[in-house]
Amino acid sequence: MCAASNMTAAPVCLVVGAGSAVTTTLAGPLAANGYTVALVSDQPSKPQGDKNVTPVRCNFDTRAGVDLAFDQAVARCGAPQLLVLSILPDSLMRAGCIDEVPSELWTLTLQAAALGMLHALQASHRLLQRTGGTIVLVGPALSLVGAPGLCALSTLLEAQRALAKSAARQWGRFGIRVHWIALGCAGNYEELNTTSIPAGPELGPPPPALGRVPGNRDIAPLIAFLGSSGASALTGTTLVADGGNWMVP
Repeated sequence: MCAASNMTAAPVCLVVGAGSAVTTTLAGPLAANGYTVALVSDQPSKPQGDKNVTPVRCNFDTRAGVDLAFDQAVARCGAPQLLVLSILPDSLMRAGCIDEVPSELWTLTLQAAALGMLHALQASHRLLQRTGGTIVLVGPALSLVGAPGLCALSTLLEAQRALAKSAARQWGRFGIRVHWIALGCAGNYEELNTTSIPAGPELGPPPPALGRVPGNRDIAPLIAFLGSSGASALTGTTLVADGGNWMVP
């Protein structure tokens, strides 16, 4: 648990996640980049030996549940300047043809995940509206180009990315900056290892331009930069951190 005497020793980051473990794996690297981190998750697990990460359990089904978890995180670690959000249900990671997508996957799972992200954004706004700060949403880059059999996941990702841009436009007056980071799938989303994802642009084969797909230790400094004063001129951006595989948008 974060000691009260340490609340001003380092900037505070809330790493918020449900489903995919990407946000969990970012907690430790963000702590290594100088943040005191509260890991707010449906299944929080503290990185072993990392005293700067405090786990907080969260129920994303209701706005009240998210507000409660955020308030617990603030009570333990202090007010955040940076929030990192990812809500991706495991069931959307399994491939299937569009004509075989069960309606309940769309009407229940997908909508619940989109609503959970809305709750997380609303709770983030409540914490930052007086002080300003940065919100970074993360998700796999596949929705920018499309992937066979993952229409529900692609729909959710683009819905969340649209939410991020809408929030950025509305909340800039409060000094709140909002971004979307599209991550390369390899190494970041093990759930997608067996799915058919385009490996590279049609005009050229892989590997990525950088020769590798950036992992969480590469992504954490990028997120830290977005949360710094050096990125004060940016908001509403989509940053594709896949090593230069798909150079979009």
